[in-house]
Amino acid sequence: MFMKSLKRYISMFIVLLIIFFVIFLCVHFLSKGYTNSYKIDNYKIKEIYTKDEQGEHDNYYIEINSNNIIFNYQFYKEIEDDNKIVKDVIYYDGEYKCLLPILSDNIKVDFLCYKNGEYHNYIDIVGKDSKLDSFIEKIDDERYNKDLFKKNKSKEIKHDNITYMSDNMPDSFIISMTTLKGLMSIVDGKIITIDLFDNDVYKRELSTYVDNYYVSANYSDKQEFSEIYVVNILNGKKKIIKAPDYISFDSYIQGIVDDSVYIYDVNNEKQYKIDISESSITEVGNSSKGIRYYDGNWSYISSIKANNKTLFKDTNDKSNSHYYIYQTGKKLSGFMYFFYESDSGYDVYRANVQNKKLRKYLFSVKNISDVVYEEEYVFFKTDHEIKVYSDYTGVKTILKNSELEFNENIGFTVYRDVKR
Repeated sequence: MFMKSLKRYISMFIVLLIIFFVIFLCVHFLSKGYTNSYKIDNYKIKEIYTKDEQGEHDNYYIEINSNNIIFNYQFYKEIEDDNKIVKDVIYYDGEYKCLLPILSDNIKVDFLCYKNGEYHNYIDIVGKDSKLDSFIEKIDDERYNKDLFKKNKSKEIKHDNITYMSDNMPDSFIISMTTLKGLMSIVDGKIITIDLFDNDVYKRELSTYVDNYYVSANYSDKQEFSEIYVVNILNGKKKIIKAPDYISFDSYIQGIVDDSVYIYDVNNEKQYKIDISESSITEVGNSSKGIRYYDGNWSYISSIKANNKTLFKDTNDKSNSHYYIYQTGKKLSGFMYFFYESDSGYDVYRANVQNKKLRKYLFSVKNISDVVYEEEYVFFKTDHEIKVYSDYTGVKTILKNSELEFNENIGFTVYRDVKR
């Protein structure tokens, strides 16, 4: 009798264990994320995991409260040991208030330092506070190593006047840059050059990057053109699209919508759509029926307005009268980049979209157009170099080219090829 009861209790326990395990799996893998609040010592931590939300990038967002100063982080990585990502906190309380979270999966970030309402990575303020420097020098390298965030040397690949720092490029990213006769791409550590034109062309206003394609008018022609080059930057393959009419070089790119490029010909008052996926170019607007205009929704404007170079509104542009703002992502994932004018150009700060008030200095650039945004990475051009910033790496140089310093018309893009 006793043995039967024991077996029954064991069976019930096993069934309950299985039910609990199934519920755990459903919550963990089928849910759209979680919000978790917990404490480590006196630090209050809020951890939000956003998963499978429409239009959002899966991400972990973390806020750590230390005496009402908030330090925040956003990660696009998949983290195995989640739900309580922050394992420990190292804190310095002095002229600067600096915090370092010790994170799951050995994720490394720099000390985040606060002073007078601004945030800086420690690597950007080294030498400004000797007591802080002394405090950080005593930390074990396994917990924090500032060398990870220095502008370190890397394996170099050289081609003509280009030097590529392959170890500094994040995995699966491709970089492409225009040259005087076409463009070059670096794929799997190999530099691919594609010549498109007979002679050097210093300024190409009718050319742009669209995802993994470079699109350009044929600048071998003179006053007008009838061919559009479309180059796949991943493999260097080139297509030529024939226009239905000759298009004047007195034209401009209005914008890019759904991977299609819209060009307006001022001389002939015609608008063309270059469809990359269909390898076609068609007339979609003229002075009679109006010119299509996009500001998040489609409408029509007159050719008179289009003649005055009316560009499509960039829906990521959140600027106001005080500074330029560019937003990536939506409400639960992404970043806002703030460009403040300086004597030499712009100082760039970044905030997480889930708390736009906390802004961290990243770097400085001469022009707003010198920046390319890709997920949690941001790439930028300065002097003769192209660099990358992420919270995992700090600022790193990925490419050097002497032409960058003397030719401000050189364009570049970075594309993440998830298949690589």
